[in-house]
Amino acid sequence: MNEDGVKHLLTSWLKTFDVEAYWEKKNKWNYPVFKSNTVSKPDLIIKKRYGSVVFAIEVKDANGGDMNILDSFTQISKYAKANTNYLIDGKDIKINGFLVATQNSLKGHLFNDEYIKPADKGRLFAINRRQVPAREYDKTLNFIRLLWRNSKAMDINVLIGALLSNQLNNDNSIAPLLFFKTQKWSSYMVWDKL
Repeated sequence: MNEDGVKHLLTSWLKTFDVEAYWEKKNKWNYPVFKSNTVSKPDLIIKKRYGSVVFAIEVKDANGGDMNILDSFTQISKYAKANTNYLIDGKDIKINGFLVATQNSLKGHLFNDEYIKPADKGRLFAINRRQVPAREYDKTLNFIRLLWRNSKAMDINVLIGALLSNQLNNDNSIAPLLFFKTQKWSSYMVWDKL
């Protein structure tokens, strides 16, 4: 699978949960395209059909290896820090946050070959406060926490994190789970069907 194949997989998945996805370029599936005032831009912009929260997504093919996913670290930080104008159907849109996704997002993680990390006392406290999902995979957990620390150091003031799946909380749900952090708190939202 290549990156366009991953974007197609993610777009198809998101559409089943009433999430609109816009691509950064024309594509063979004729998905709608967003515009921006920069050459370098995220791969997708997503929003709930009847909502106002908008996220930009940097998509990576997990089969390209861990380094391919790690490259998204600097990309997403750069996008979040930049003063970029985004347009959908000729209208300015405000991006609320920036997320990383791979084909493994549907299973609740980013990398290949991951295991569920046992919850320690600190994570159990955060789980009970709904600051983190009930389960997290080892490499994805570390990647997201480093992304958060970097965003604080870079004074990034938008939501930043990963697009995952609600399988982290419920084995019977593959609804999109948007896991992010503000300057102070981690949180997540599940975009299930209306």
